[in-house]
This record gives sequence, structure tokens and C-alpha cells, in this order.
Amino acid sequence: MIYSAIAFAWIAGIFVAAAVTASTTAVVNGVCHARRFFESPAAQKAFGVWNFLSFYLVILLIFVYCYGRVLVVVRRQARVMAAHGGGHGSNTAQGHLNKIQTSVIKTMILVCVTFATSTTVASSHRNLSGMKRTTIYSKFCILKCFQEQH
Repeated sequence: MIYSAIAFAWIAGIFVAAAVTASTTAVVNGVCHARRFFESPAAQKAFGVWNFLSFYLVILLIFVYCYGRVLVVVRRQARVMAAHGGGHGSNTAQGHLNKIQTSVIKTMILVCVTFATSTTVASSHRNLSGMKRTTIYSKFCILKCFQEQH
């Protein structure tokens, strides 16, 4: 099942990138402009909202949900250990579970804040400087522009 999810994520991402890039790319004065020519301002705004929700907000929510579930399991395990324990060993185990719980919280905050800031900074820089997206988007742009020139 996990391999299907991995394959779906890659394949769906490629198809979405190809569809959007192919329909909004054109060559103007010999320069390829990717994702610049939408059918209407409403279509461009709708794409921007969808892009923000799918690649920013949903991913942050997934991070928070998954780390939250890990935290719930760690807390449940701590309660079970406290109920079954009774002596010096249980205090050590409880202290260890508290460290794990703190580590999970710190990791969750670090991952979410790092993702949010790096994505926001990269997106803002790209939007302010007029840069086009790189990686798969530029490959589709190159292919489309090559076809339009020949």
C-alpha cells in the first residue's frame, strides 16, 4: 500500500505540473515564459489558491496530524507505564518517556516551522523576482518551447 501511495504522489504531481505548465506556457520574443498565460485572471487566482492549499496548507496539516498522533501514542504509553510501574525503575522509564514526548514536540515544531518558512521565503522570492519554478516545471517549459520553435 505504501508503494502505491509513493507512486501516486509522483505520478499525480507530474501530471498536474505538465497540465498546468503546458496550458499556460508560451514563447514571447524567443523567451519561454512558463505559467504566465492563464485564460483569465480568475483562472490564475483559482490556480494560486489551489496551489497554496495543496502544497502548503495541506502539507502543514499532515505534519501536525502525524506528529500529533505520535505524541498521543507516547502519552498513552507513559500512562500505561505509570499504571504498571512501581519502584525506582518506573521513575526512570517515566523520565525517559517524558524526554521522548519533549523530543517529539520539539521535532514537530522544528519541522513545521522550517517547512513554513522555507516554502514562504522561496515562494516570495520567486514571485517578487519573477523567477520561474525550476525542476520539473522548467523541463516541461523547455519541451513545450522547443516544440513551438520548430
